[in-house]
Formats: sequence, C-alpha cells, structure tokens
Amino acid sequence: MNYFDNFCKNIQKELSDKSEETRVEINQILQKFENEVFRNIDKKANISDITSLLNSKADLGSTQNSLQNKVNLPEFDSLKLIVDRLNKDLVNKIDINRFDAYLNDTRIAIDEIQKELNIKANHKDTLTILNKKADIEKVNDALIQVTEDLDQKCSILQVIIFKEIKILNFSYKKII
Repeated sequence: MNYFDNFCKNIQKELSDKSEETRVEINQILQKFENEVFRNIDKKANISDITSLLNSKADLGSTQNSLQNKVNLPEFDSLKLIVDRLNKDLVNKIDINRFDAYLNDTRIAIDEIQKELNIKANHKDTLTILNKKADIEKVNDALIQVTEDLDQKCSILQVIIFKEIKILNFSYKKII
C-alpha cells in the first residue's frame, strides 16, 4: 500500500501543482481581460459627455438654414479656380533666393542713401544758414530804396544828352 499511497500522494501533488498553475494562469488571463475591459470602458464616452454633445447638436432648422446658405457648385468651382491661381502666384512669387537678392539690393540702396544724406546739410545747419539770410521785408525795403535812388538819378537819355552837350561845348571851346 505504500506504493499506492505514494502514487496517490504524487498524483495529488501533481494535481495540486497543476491546479495552482492553472489557477495562476486563469488569474493572469482574467487580469488581462479585466485590464482590457477597463481600457475599453475608458475609451467610451460617459453619459454627461453624451448629453452635452446631444444638447449642442444642430437642430433641423439651423441645418436647413445652413444648407440654403451653402455655396453652389458653380460658385465653388469659380472660388477653387481663384484659389488655384492665387496658389500658383504665391509659388511663383515666393522665391527665397530672389527675396534675398532683393533684400541685399535694398540694403545697398539704403546705405547709399544714408551716405548721401550724411553729406547733405542737416536741419540745424539749414536753420543756421536761413537765419543769416535777409527776410522778405528787408529785401523789399532795400528794393524800394534802390528804386527811389534810381528815380532821383538821371535817365539814360538825359545822360546821353548831357554827354552830347559836353562834347559840343568842348568842340565849341576848341573852335573859339
């Protein structure tokens, strides 16, 4: 009986070990299944989210209004052509090398203008020079004075006559 008892004990032990292994495997499988179920539950929307979404959904009236205001196919095609042309224009216009060259040329031109501006008189110098100039009233007064002085002088005709008289007097004195 010893042999049979040993055999039974061995079988019981093997069954117990196998049972434990099976229990551990089942627990692991159940744990994985539970985790998967919880992950799936986490992916699902909760009732408050669903209620909120249902409350904010478009109603029939606003949907019909939007459908009436939608762009028709010919308008859509014309807008698409315009967008395509603009896209082509942008592709042709945006060339970084040309932009860099333009930017460089602009910088050179600005530097040249700056050099020329440094050579030109500044505001302070110009004001100093303008302050030294005579004002309009002084110039007008001087012109009036010159005109009055010229009015007091002999005219050209009078000078010519005077010269002729002098020549005649000189000739007459020589003759006498």
